[in-house]
Amino acid sequence: MIIKKSLFKKIFKNANVQLSETAYKLLEEDIERMVTRWAKRAAEGNIKRVMPGDIHLIRGNIYTKEYR
Repeated sequence: MIIKKSLFKKIFKNANVQLSETAYKLLEEDIERMVTRWAKRAAEGNIKRVMPGDIHLIRGNIYTKEYR
């Protein structure tokens, strides 16, 4: 999975926190698992194309429908 390392580093730098290479790799793996879970939920929900109104469905119950 491609995640912009510079974006991660910038976000952490803006919070005055250093991000080590190992921490970056762990975060990248975690995001990959999360996106894989979202894709699986979309497939299980018979969603062929994810639109903004579908985001709450694939993210799970912790998000509301306010994104519609």
